[in-house]
Amino acid sequence: MEVLHQAIMNAKEFFLGMFSVLTYYEFLVFGVLYFVFVCVYFIGCLLMKVRFFIPQFIKLISAIIFFAIPVAMYYCSQNYLYKTTIQYAMNKPLEYAPAFFVDGVIKNIGHREIGKCIYVIEAYRDPSYPRNKILNFFMPLYTLKYEFKAPLKVGQSQNFKHTFNNFKSKHYETKMYCYGKK
Repeated sequence: MEVLHQAIMNAKEFFLGMFSVLTYYEFLVFGVLYFVFVCVYFIGCLLMKVRFFIPQFIKLISAIIFFAIPVAMYYCSQNYLYKTTIQYAMNKPLEYAPAFFVDGVIKNIGHREIGKCIYVIEAYRDPSYPRNKILNFFMPLYTLKYEFKAPLKVGQSQNFKHTFNNFKSKHYETKMYCYGKK
């Protein structure tokens, strides 16, 4: 029961976090693509009197459009609109304290202005055991986040530093997500 509760809370945090970082421009693009999905599905429904293959093919295309919308928007925002480069001065656990320190410079090399960034550390279980590899694939042991405002125009850079206390994992992965300015 605790695992189900944790999964629901993670899903809630994911969706709230996802919608809190979208800009008006991204909502507009999402709305237009959703309208395209509705139109294609409606055309498939109108063609139900036609022989079997055409309506099912059009409905299949509309389903592909529906599931591709969030994936395409995420890909475009991370690899085109808000693309960044990060140079770390330090990005590792401290040796004599249970803490993780990050010090780096983030540069906007995308095509739109960045409003905020989220630095994420995902701690994993020991991957030498097959069971842990499977568990790590679906969910990290714990996640630490540092959200900071980064008003970066195209070509600008900014320094960021943060210390995460009580970090005890030996297996981890770090990520940086940047989003547009509202």
